Amino acid sequence: RFAGAIFAGDGRLLRHRALARYTTRRGQGGAQSALDASGKKVSSVGSTLRRHGERALADDVRALLAEWRADLGACALVAVACAKALRPLLFGG
Repeated sequence: RFAGAIFAGDGRLLRHRALARYTTRRGQGGAQSALDASGKKVSSVGSTLRRHGERALADDVRALLAEWRADLGACALVAVACAKALRPLLFGG
């Protein structure tokens, strides 16, 4: 999941977007990429859908940030809360 919002200096909401994709293993409490990183490569249809969902979510977030580039550049403060998997996307790491 990803949620973002941009507020004006007076507190008015300028932009907001929430994005969600199927990326977590129901009942297992973690992303498919976390299971893959542990060395347990699963090749079920569900795991394939979750991997695709993770890639699609990252693409959606990239597109959103590109769309918001001008507004983000004008911000004095940016607060971020995100999953570990999205940190490299947001911070270039």
